[in-house]
Amino acid sequence: MFGSNYRRIKSLSQIPTRFRSNNHFFKGKNKVYNTELALRHFDSFYSKIYGNQWQSIRLGLLSPKKYAAIVNNFVDFESIEIELRQLGAYNLRYIYDKNLRKIVKQLKQDEFIKSRNVMAVNNSNHNESIVMPSELEYTESETENIEAFFTDVQESELEHNQASMHLDLSEFVPVTELKYREEVIDDHEYFQFYDMNHELHIDRVQQNELEMPVLLNLYVFRRNDFTQFPAARLCESNLFNYYLIDGSSALPVLIMDIKQGDFVADFCAAPGGKSLLMYLQLKNCRLFLNEMSESRFDRLKNVFRSFIPKDKIKDSIIFSHSDANHLRQYDRFDKILVDVPCTNDRHAIYVNENNIFLNKTILIPNKQLDILCEALKSVKIGGTVVYSTCSLSPIQNDGVVHMALKRLQQQQPMLEFSIVDLKESLRPFRTMFQFDFQFKYGTQVLPNICTNFGPMYFCKIVRKA
Repeated sequence: MFGSNYRRIKSLSQIPTRFRSNNHFFKGKNKVYNTELALRHFDSFYSKIYGNQWQSIRLGLLSPKKYAAIVNNFVDFESIEIELRQLGAYNLRYIYDKNLRKIVKQLKQDEFIKSRNVMAVNNSNHNESIVMPSELEYTESETENIEAFFTDVQESELEHNQASMHLDLSEFVPVTELKYREEVIDDHEYFQFYDMNHELHIDRVQQNELEMPVLLNLYVFRRNDFTQFPAARLCESNLFNYYLIDGSSALPVLIMDIKQGDFVADFCAAPGGKSLLMYLQLKNCRLFLNEMSESRFDRLKNVFRSFIPKDKIKDSIIFSHSDANHLRQYDRFDKILVDVPCTNDRHAIYVNENNIFLNKTILIPNKQLDILCEALKSVKIGGTVVYSTCSLSPIQNDGVVHMALKRLQQQQPMLEFSIVDLKESLRPFRTMFQFDFQFKYGTQVLPNICTNFGPMYFCKIVRKA
């Protein structure tokens, strides 16, 4: 299908790739495409980070990803939901609520068993019939089955690097140059970016449950269901019926816990899926949507014109075309999403154009750091910042969060923040997403052939002072 170009990379994997005549993608006689650079880099770097899980992640990256459909509330959404259910899709809110009820039931059973055991010990000499072995055995067995249902990876299989909460990247990748034929990327500054020598004292708070938006209708296909959504179509109102996104892209928005009347910002808003997800919660919020790239800014506005009535846009949305590093909107927002430009790992192994694996963009963590710091200064006291990327790199993920908190502790010590532990609140989603909770600050959704969402990293930060 791809002719001679295909034979050049067939030793790596069968990767559908668009080839163009842009000569800046390679040097010399032997063409080395950025998709090839990306996959080689991932094999070298991520295999050390994720250990035995890497081959499963790699297969997921090289396979078609799964989508979720955001139903448009400004059209005949009830008929659209019926169509989606007939296809076999489920409302993500329904999945979360149903699984949450099972978890609550399990916890009550655990407490019941615990109390019965205490009673049995205290009264064993007086009444041996207090604990009925057959009943107890059945209850424990049911509890174990429920627990397995909600656990993506059993503890015995968690063999990837447990030290990832305190990463020392020098153990994973030598600080040298990555040389692939004649393409050279100087990675010294990239791998030295994450300075773990500075110990941070950051409070951690646990969130036990997500408040799923009642008016948001987000449909997905279950694990092991590879059905694809039909293309979105125009309705009579000249608005589209739904918007397709990677299902994991919904999680950074859901963990923001947007409330009625919040002033919500998306600092890197294009192409617009996450921003649309914010708006369609219908919580009477004002949105501040910023995008620096002119072409992406136009695309962002077109997305909203295609899904939201014009009068609604005018009344509640502020579009900003600025550099997110210099917005100067301090202490203004209740909630901020910082979905920063990143290596976009799934995109990087498919498409050469705009591929991040070029020398001029290898230092992207510095850009991410500046944007996150700007957001942390722009949120109100008591407000929330969610930082997210679609990269598997701990440098761009936990590394950027760590360095941002470090910078603000040193430069503006009056600002105080806490990290939100989301493990329990995300438990009802474990049937849908492959989570990795092993990092110090954030959570990672890993691509997996059975539930091929992601990669998506997100970290929830609350400003205390």
